[in-house]
Amino acid sequence: MLALNDVNYAFGYDELAESEQKQIIDNVAKIIEKSSVYPRAAIKVKSQLTENLNQYKYLGYEEPLAFAERITLDLQDITNDPQLVVALKAKAIVIADLPEENAPNSVELLDGNVALVTLNLNAKNSEIDAVFTQLKAADVLMLDLRDQSIENLSAIQYFTSYLFEKKTLIESFYHHETKESEQLWTKTKVAGVKRPDIPMYILTNNATAKSAELLATRLKQLKRAYIVGEQTAGDIHLRKNVVVGHGLYLSIASAEATQASQQKLPLKPDLLVVSFLAFKESYPMAKHSAVKYRVKQGRGTPQETYSINRDKITYADWQFYKGACLIKYRLAEPLYNANTEKFQFPFQVMYYGKDRVKMSYQLGGQNEHLTQKISFENKGDIRTGVSQGLRSHNKPSILRCKKVS
Repeated sequence: MLALNDVNYAFGYDELAESEQKQIIDNVAKIIEKSSVYPRAAIKVKSQLTENLNQYKYLGYEEPLAFAERITLDLQDITNDPQLVVALKAKAIVIADLPEENAPNSVELLDGNVALVTLNLNAKNSEIDAVFTQLKAADVLMLDLRDQSIENLSAIQYFTSYLFEKKTLIESFYHHETKESEQLWTKTKVAGVKRPDIPMYILTNNATAKSAELLATRLKQLKRAYIVGEQTAGDIHLRKNVVVGHGLYLSIASAEATQASQQKLPLKPDLLVVSFLAFKESYPMAKHSAVKYRVKQGRGTPQETYSINRDKITYADWQFYKGACLIKYRLAEPLYNANTEKFQFPFQVMYYGKDRVKMSYQLGGQNEHLTQKISFENKGDIRTGVSQGLRSHNKPSILRCKKVS
């Protein structure tokens, strides 16, 4: 491994004289004033860094790499911007610092028709098409944006185009240097089938930044996704690298994301949990959302339809059982189960006896019946549920009933 002096020597950088350090400080301040989304910070930056220089705080930091790292710490402390960085040009070719551009997209269809998606934000349109093709059977989309920090607006533009039926504004960017604005909209047409109604969850952590953070923030603002995990990095603005001299460049936020900026940043999730628990906490909610989605589309099972609509069910009048069991019952219109090709009836049974009891009863009609068991705690106790399947859609009645131990 190269030592610090070896790194500077290997790329042809000489030690910085005090006058050269001052020149770099002046250039940094000018660039911040001219191009940064935080131009007012320039005065404070120049004043504080110049004071540090005059107090010999940069003595011993003559190597360009050492000086870059030192004033980066000072800049971040002054501006409270952890993404404001001064670095060696050579740093851009260090392989370990580059995002993995060719990582494949991952789509896993989980129990409950929940799709867990890890999206490479350098994906091409055709690769995003393939993701949504795999989502055809999914009833919920969970997008994992943890540790995602790639800047690629074209990918999030095409991805979000699948999530909105109508043309929708993703973001507006204001370029402070040119005083110009540009807008990023979803596309009206995609190669596959759009999913504008599919429920969506996004997993985040404190390394969710740049396009991933912008995507999560805007989908939350547009009420299109529920966010679970940690606060994000607070790095949503477009950045550029500007040369400041002597082999160094300054990385600054130069174009403000004006729509996302209306949200307090870093983005606070709807459900704040540590990163490694984000999936565990959101998966049960996602499965419930999948049930609601299927019921809304008329694809839910009778049990699912009953569980979602139980407060809206209309029952017929109470009927007393004519026998020894002290119960009365009522039923609602049947729910058809396409999987079993049978009808299931939402029911309520009320006990009007005195003591705790468990009963077994037969529910059915002339040609078929089924046996169900139910327990009551005290008088007036009502049990609610949905019956097992019957071939007939005609309302059944309680044929027999007895107490069981």
